[in-house]
Amino acid sequence: MISVPQITKKQAARYLLLRHGLLGRRQYAGKNGVRALFDTLGAIQYDPVSICGRSPELTIHARVAGYRPEMLWELLYKDRVLVDYFDKCMCILPAEDFKYFGRTRKRYAENGRSREEIDRVIPQVLALAARQECISARDIGLRDKIDWPWGPTSVGRAAAERLYHEGRLVIHHKEGVVRWYALPEKVGLEEQVTAPDPHPDDADFYKWIVRRRLRSIGMMENRPGDGFLGLRGLTGPLRRAAFAALEAEGAILPLEVEGRRYYIDSRDRPVLEAACAPGLRVPSRCELLAPLDNLLWDRRLAADIFDFQYKWEIYTPESDRKYGAYVLPVLYRDALVGRAEPVADAKSGVLTLRRFWPELGFRDSAAFRGAFEGALRRLARLNGCRQVEILE
Repeated sequence: MISVPQITKKQAARYLLLRHGLLGRRQYAGKNGVRALFDTLGAIQYDPVSICGRSPELTIHARVAGYRPEMLWELLYKDRVLVDYFDKCMCILPAEDFKYFGRTRKRYAENGRSREEIDRVIPQVLALAARQECISARDIGLRDKIDWPWGPTSVGRAAAERLYHEGRLVIHHKEGVVRWYALPEKVGLEEQVTAPDPHPDDADFYKWIVRRRLRSIGMMENRPGDGFLGLRGLTGPLRRAAFAALEAEGAILPLEVEGRRYYIDSRDRPVLEAACAPGLRVPSRCELLAPLDNLLWDRRLAADIFDFQYKWEIYTPESDRKYGAYVLPVLYRDALVGRAEPVADAKSGVLTLRRFWPELGFRDSAAFRGAFEGALRRLARLNGCRQVEILE
C-alpha cells in the first residue's frame, strides 16, 4: 500500500504560495514571465471592474516582477498567444488551449435566450465582420431591445456576444470594457477554433479539466465547490471517477493535511518537497491579491488552509457588507493577514488606502508596515499613480 504524505496546514500554505509564485523571491519577470505564468496557472479569471486595476492585472502583478498592463494587452491582441474565453467563468487563457473548449462553444450554439430574434440578424453581423477588420456593438447598430442573461440589450450586441460564445467571432481587442470582435481567420486564430476536440469522450474531458483546475488552484479536495465553477455536466460520479482515474495513472497525488484528504498535480512534487524542507526561508514579502486570484478560486480551501474567510462584496448590497465593495486580501510572508481597500485615481495621481482590516490575532510590526507600504507603492505605479495616501 502506498503511503500518503502527511503535512501540516502551514506546510500546505507554503506549498500553495510557492506553487503560485507568491512566496519568497519572484519566479517570474517581464512579458516572458507573464506568458510563463499562464503555463503554470492555465487560466486567470477576468472581470471588467477597475478600482485599483482589473482583477487579471492584479493577479499577474502580484507574481510578475516589472509587470505593466501593456504586456498583457500585447500577449492578447498583438502576439495572439493568449485569448479571452470561458474556463472558470470569463478568463484569459493560452490560445493553444482554445481547442479544448469545443464543448463550451457547442453548448452556446445549441442554447441561449432570444434565439429567434438573434438568428435573424446573425448573417448581417457576419457580413459586416467580413468587410471590416473588427466590429463593435456600436458599428453593428440593430438597437431593438431583447432579453439577455444580464438584462435587456440590443439585438446587435447580443448577436455579437453569441457569435463570440460560439467561436464564430473572437475578441480583436478591448477599449476599456468595450469589446471589438473579428472573424478568427483575421487574427490568426482559425486553427485554434476549428481544431478537432482532443477529448471527444466526456470521461477524458473531465479528467483533463479536473487536472487543469487542480493546477490552476494548486491543491483541491475531491468534493464539489467553487473550484469547479463553470463545469456544466460535472456530476458527483463523474468528478469522483476523474479523480480516481487520475490517481491511478499517477497524474495526481493524495495528501493528508491534518486529517483531510487533498490532491496535488504529480508534477508539483518538487514544490511540495521544497515547501516542507526544514530550512525554507520565508522573507517579508507582501502582496495585495486580486478578488478573483487563483489562490482564492476555492474559498473553502482558503478558509481551511489559511484560516481566511473571504467574500468579494462588490455584488453585496452596501448595507450588508462587512468590509467594502473592492477589498483585496493582504498576503504577508506565508499568511493572509488582513484586507485592504485601495482606490486609484489616475487623474489626481493618488492611490488612496481607505482602510486596512487586520485579521484577528495579527501582530503588526515595523517589518510588516514597510513591506505593506512597499506593496501599496507598487500598486500605485501599476495604476499610473505617483503618490500613496493612507487615510487610517
